Amino acid sequence: MHIALCDDDKNFVKEFEARILATADSCDIDLTVAGYTSVKMFLADAGRLAGEPGFVCFLDIDMPGMTGFELAEELRHLNSGTRIVFVSNKDELVFQSLEYHPFFFLRKNRLQEELKRQLVELHNSIHPKRMVETFQTGRQTIQIDMETVVYAESEKNYLMLYYGEPLQAVKVRMKISEAEERWKAYGFIRIHKGIMINPRYIKQLADDGLQLTAGKILPVARSSMPELKRLLFEVQRNG
Repeated sequence: MHIALCDDDKNFVKEFEARILATADSCDIDLTVAGYTSVKMFLADAGRLAGEPGFVCFLDIDMPGMTGFELAEELRHLNSGTRIVFVSNKDELVFQSLEYHPFFFLRKNRLQEELKRQLVELHNSIHPKRMVETFQTGRQTIQIDMETVVYAESEKNYLMLYYGEPLQAVKVRMKISEAEERWKAYGFIRIHKGIMINPRYIKQLADDGLQLTAGKILPVARSSMPELKRLLFEVQRNG
């Protein structure tokens, strides 16, 4: 993966480059980073690299001469598949950024909390993993494509998995704590003491909980709300 970072703040570019490299090293992700404070120089190199499958652009939004949104438009003309991550302190721009189909919106004041997850997700999008898990149910062993799992609900040392269309249910031997650790790679999150969800199937946050695309409404723990808001951004971004 090669990351091109464009921001008019020279000090931020230097610090962010170092943070990206250190975070990638801690996750065993192989990448290179090039920082730019000049939009002209950035576009010159982007024109050469835009066709590479591992090319990712981190763009500040509020820049003189050309905004990050305008720069994203230029990148789309070069290659519509270029992965773009907006980086800004202005949270109010998050939904405006959806018009440009970014991979994510990073907040400068939350880099420590958000950067690691996004580097992992970027890496996985470039090098996708096989998403089939093996489960023990009674005396049988079954395999399930995790992309089809909508949510899981804890029943002591077991999980009820709800998957497929129409929705099916199967009881498997696994604690929710184990599932939480193993399924992070698939993007699942724990929204309640006994419930995990696949963000692919989020429809909206309702007054009485989280509504899934199948119509089911699940309870949400207050501590899970910040992560759910982030996931709702992801869902709206991907349309």
